[in-house]
Amino acid sequence: MENVNPYTLFLILILLILSTQPNSSKELEKISQVLSVMQESSSQLKKGMAKIQSILQ
Repeated sequence: MENVNPYTLFLILILLILSTQPNSSKELEKISQVLSVMQESSSQLKKGMAKIQSILQ
């Protein structure tokens, strides 16, 4: 197990969760939506900080 890809382990964990809990797909959808919003927010924050930095130079 020296060269195990962490993404593979994550996918195995997700599959195990899906197989044991009947409503887990709804929970995973909520998590996916939260992560998507967080990604968009951080992207906007980076763009804003870059713009501020360019103005100050």
